[in-house]
Amino acid sequence: MIGRFPIYIHQCYTDHEERWQYILKIIKDLDEAVYQFLLSAPDGTLRVVGPFNTKRGSCMVLSTPLPALFRFLVLNLPTKVKTVVKQDKAFVELSTTKQLFKRPATYVLKIKDADEISFRQLIHDFGMFLGLKIQPIFLFDSVKVSGSYTFITLKALNKDASAMVNFSRYSGIGNNRKYGFGDVEIFTLEQ
Repeated sequence: MIGRFPIYIHQCYTDHEERWQYILKIIKDLDEAVYQFLLSAPDGTLRVVGPFNTKRGSCMVLSTPLPALFRFLVLNLPTKVKTVVKQDKAFVELSTTKQLFKRPATYVLKIKDADEISFRQLIHDFGMFLGLKIQPIFLFDSVKVSGSYTFITLKALNKDASAMVNFSRYSGIGNNRKYGFGDVEIFTLEQ
């Protein structure tokens, strides 16, 4: 299981490094070994996206494509901070590896604040985090930049390409993903 879920906070952290350090401090209090792992882990292992304003205050969304880390966070973070990990709640997205492999379709990826977009990196990360080698086949339809967003339309020609696209929601694309850069929203176009 991999996914994204919110943690609710009393103070709104606007600085990227402040948010990252806040999460690391909580994890260090829970388990020093996981903390040390995250200090040297590849970018994208854990991502802190947000903050977002909600009816109950502010929240940050934690996203990880690493199943063992996701399990650790879901089981241990509720002892330190308020979290919600129920499929039908806001900001919560859960997926098994099998669910990533959907039928080929045409996708629009809405990527926020990505300074570099590499699908080769996504393929590498898929193998590194999930232990599966994929060979996606896809066609680019269009690329559009609008403000801080990049919109990429691509047609997946096999299930591996669909899995790569769906995986990007959890791993992000680009550099400094731990700070939430390169966050991806995925839209499927009806054909």
